[in-house]
Amino acid sequence: MELCQSKLKYGGIIVLRTPCSDGFFGAHDRYNDFTHRLSFTSIVLKHLLEMNNFNNVKILDERPFPNSFYNIIRTLGYFPTKLLVSLILLFLNLKPPKIWSRSMWAVARKGK
Repeated sequence: MELCQSKLKYGGIIVLRTPCSDGFFGAHDRYNDFTHRLSFTSIVLKHLLEMNNFNNVKILDERPFPNSFYNIIRTLGYFPTKLLVSLILLFLNLKPPKIWSRSMWAVARKGK
């Protein structure tokens, strides 16, 4: 973070992609690549960026994009499944994850 902060000009944008520990499958990307030394939840990543003087932090998931027949089918199943599992978790008095995908993106702007 310090290196990114020192190299970016004021107002510069940082874009990160990292394994996401919010969802059920975050460990897959965390431990599927031996170069991954850390994994974050979306809240921790947002706080980490804000603590290092980045603002306008946006945390994004990697939901299916309907650009092929296969991905159209995945997209049609993604949202109803996410809703159903969220309702089950709420019924069990558990909070659904903010980010459901195995990886997440963070976009932020360098502040003062």
